[in-house]
Amino acid sequence: MTAIVTFFGDLLSTGVGIVFTREIGAMRKDRANEIYGQGLILSVGIGLLSAFMIFALQNVYFSVAGITGDILKHALEYYRLVPINAFLTIVIFYLEQMIYSDGDELCNNICYGFQIGGNIIFSVILTRFLGMTGIILGSVIGNSLGILTCFWHYFRKENTLRFVKANGTSPSIMLSMLVDEAIRRQHPDINAPVVSNIPISIRRQLGCEETFKNCSSRIQMSISGTPMDALPFDQRAVQLRSMLKQQMNPDIIRTINNAASQMYRARMEQATDFREEVSKPARFTTQSHDTFYLDYIGSMHKTAYADQMTDIRFLCQPAAGNTLHLNVIEHCGEFRVDFLAMYEIPGIIESLEQVLRDHSLTFKSIPMQHFTLPMAAWREDFI
Repeated sequence: MTAIVTFFGDLLSTGVGIVFTREIGAMRKDRANEIYGQGLILSVGIGLLSAFMIFALQNVYFSVAGITGDILKHALEYYRLVPINAFLTIVIFYLEQMIYSDGDELCNNICYGFQIGGNIIFSVILTRFLGMTGIILGSVIGNSLGILTCFWHYFRKENTLRFVKANGTSPSIMLSMLVDEAIRRQHPDINAPVVSNIPISIRRQLGCEETFKNCSSRIQMSISGTPMDALPFDQRAVQLRSMLKQQMNPDIIRTINNAASQMYRARMEQATDFREEVSKPARFTTQSHDTFYLDYIGSMHKTAYADQMTDIRFLCQPAAGNTLHLNVIEHCGEFRVDFLAMYEIPGIIESLEQVLRDHSLTFKSIPMQHFTLPMAAWREDFI
């Protein structure tokens, strides 16, 4: 029976964990949350079903196995709490796997420690006083301690994602709002809107989610300098997220891309000489006016070696001129933000650090570095 419970627990936790990680990697956080919720309901349901079956069939099992006498007496003492332990085992398997898939290896390891360590310690101690009942009671206590420890993952104060969710918005909008505060702190006399340029993937809107081609677009959002400035911080965050979602409407995206494709199609129909066409520019360039560029690519794909990653950097060519470029990755409940620019930016960094303190957000600052990347003909003094 223990083997059957373990099978169902591993089957559910491993399967849902894989799907959950794929959705996180594809930057579909809402869908990942739905999968997590559905998996939790399934784990509770399968746990209750397993507990009921063990309770209902244990006498049949003993009868078929031919267990009698003192062995049956001790077995009945042990199996008295087996249904409860089966339920707890399936639930904790699921919670531990999902916490690991969410990138919190520390909490996952602590859960294992309480589950296994509590099982061993309490089983040894309680067996001396309660006999066979003490063995299974130790397992129940160990699993219960593991489940209680798992809840720590969802209440960790240093989990930056909780700040985003608490304000009812998305990471791109929240980070843009924090940078906007830093810019206005650095330039208090500014009288123009602060505009965030946010790249987005439009594969889903164009109906080509599986393609590896570059299906990207950009959305310009006025973070401040609008009538919404009068709203409280959390309400403004919700309104900005709503505006972002409206601009990601599939009908709007397709209309814009159809208009662009018409220009390509007209050019192809007018082509007369192949060599002449090849020598022409191969793309259209758009010009936008923004204050900073914020590229959020979501979570990195989780692997068995995730706990060995000491740092993750998202480096690329920053925009020319005085545009501030931010690259952002979410890893283990924290945002890794790389500031890239063609000019010195210590002032804005110091202002952002003070903004983070004002919002009671923990952070770790890495000293400014100059860098070059292979196969790139860029200046060597990028910051």
